[in-house]
Amino acid sequence: MRKLAPWTIAVIALMALVLIFPSATPVSAATIVVNPGGGGNYTTIQAAINNASPGDTIAIKTGTYTENLNLSLMGSAIGGSTGNLQLVAVDGPGTVNLNGAGTKITNSGAFNGSLIVNGLNVATTNEDGIRLNAFANLVIVNSTFDPIGNDNTGHNAIELVIGSGTPNVVLYQNTFRNIANDAVQVTAQGSSQPTFTIVSNTITDNGLNANTTDQAISIEMRGTVNGRATIVGNTLTQLESRAVAVAANEAAQVRAQIVGNTIDTITTVDQAIVAETLNGSTTALLDVAISNNIIRNISSGNGIQVNMGGVTTTPSTPSITARIVGNTLTNIGSNDFDRGIVVIPGISNNVNLNGTINVLIADNQLSNIAASGLYIFADNSIDIDAMVRNNTITNGVTYPNANEAGFLFRTNNAAARLRLALTNNTATTATPGTNREIRVLHQTGTFQLEGNAALTVEQNIAADNPTAADSILVGGTIGIIARGTVATPGDVNPPVATDDTATAVSGIATTINVLANDLDPNENPVGLQYVTFTSFRGGTVTINTNGTPGNLTDDRAVYTSPVGYVGTDTFYYTA
Repeated sequence: MRKLAPWTIAVIALMALVLIFPSATPVSAATIVVNPGGGGNYTTIQAAINNASPGDTIAIKTGTYTENLNLSLMGSAIGGSTGNLQLVAVDGPGTVNLNGAGTKITNSGAFNGSLIVNGLNVATTNEDGIRLNAFANLVIVNSTFDPIGNDNTGHNAIELVIGSGTPNVVLYQNTFRNIANDAVQVTAQGSSQPTFTIVSNTITDNGLNANTTDQAISIEMRGTVNGRATIVGNTLTQLESRAVAVAANEAAQVRAQIVGNTIDTITTVDQAIVAETLNGSTTALLDVAISNNIIRNISSGNGIQVNMGGVTTTPSTPSITARIVGNTLTNIGSNDFDRGIVVIPGISNNVNLNGTINVLIADNQLSNIAASGLYIFADNSIDIDAMVRNNTITNGVTYPNANEAGFLFRTNNAAARLRLALTNNTATTATPGTNREIRVLHQTGTFQLEGNAALTVEQNIAADNPTAADSILVGGTIGIIARGTVATPGDVNPPVATDDTATAVSGIATTINVLANDLDPNENPVGLQYVTFTSFRGGTVTINTNGTPGNLTDDRAVYTSPVGYVGTDTFYYTA
């Protein structure tokens, strides 16, 4: 099993003291002020970009700007080049309105730097909000997207295509409302190695226009991408489609953690959380933890779905490791096959789909599910190892057909195999005489059951299935095996990066141990993964590797304020 290394974002606030040393060397980066009423360096943001040098901060004063910003023009007015750039609402979040028709921030060609967008209100009537396909790193914080694509067509608030490099993408404390299509849509391809940290955002609709946000967060990695995604503590409500979708395709390797999100009200047919390998997968690997999420009021669809697809014209061997732990699901679905937690193949009856799924499903609480609370289905040539323990299903809803149960396990292909360990699960159904606590449909294939004293085979398989005709009994002629060896997937929760405060002398480099108060609930060492290149006020931020670049756990952040600046400042890091 490959170990998951999740990252979480934190903020550090600093106080720069009055003391200034004459010998201090000024940093080369500049702060360019944009003020539409005059009194700044420029009256438009694009003019400031055209005159910016790498490392500059564009401090945007309060106002409304009807502009479409092209980052590829950075430095064009001064014969310069593109590079690191910060766009910041200097008077505070919500004071800068970037609106009108067209894509608000994009690149027409190269943009060879990191971009920070801090505190902007972004709106467009007929296009994407931010659309980028070239950048080193991207940080969007404290910004609002509302509305995006007022024409009710397929426009996204943030649309990213990543084809190379090792970019960090951080989305933190942003608000998305009334998006025509997806709030966040990301495609990573080629051989890139991206890291996505999406934390504490709010994505919702308020019904004030024709838009209904489709997917809230959609990330697909393809090619030979080796990427990571941490999606933590977001509030995702009043959506039309999926709240979170993470997918591996082709030969990509994806590690993701979807933790502590609140998902409430999906109005059309779809799942709340989907983790999957897509049908173009050959050797795709997906390692995902889905834990401590609250999911409720899904109109028609499943709550959590782990879905395996793959190439079927030739043999494919995708792999999924999933930990579904500590989630609360309430009022899920309205149709015959709307279930709480689902682990299934995306294709049926094709022996070329020769993948493996290793899944831990534990400590989940489910109530009022339209069909089975948990459904695991082995088909094609898929091998599934499933450990199911300490789950509770309480259902007052009458299931639509007799095959549904609190826990439903099924095999339906001669080449498929399901190994199952059950421990201390309980289920209550509205019609227990028909819809049992646990049901096994062993049609073809291999089914191995690992018994447990707390929940024995005889009590929970034989006694809880209506007939031997459609449910295999222990000792039946098809041959259920009463022992198996089921591996347990490992770590579940991401590290917790705690906000810091520090004091610095203006213009002097200050080393800060930002990891000192961070922790990993899995008791693994915490490393400093990424810092923003600059601070809110245009200071510089770097990482001191302490002479051990291969060891992130002893790294420190180094902050230098602009010379002469006195006051508070902030920057962001991921751990």
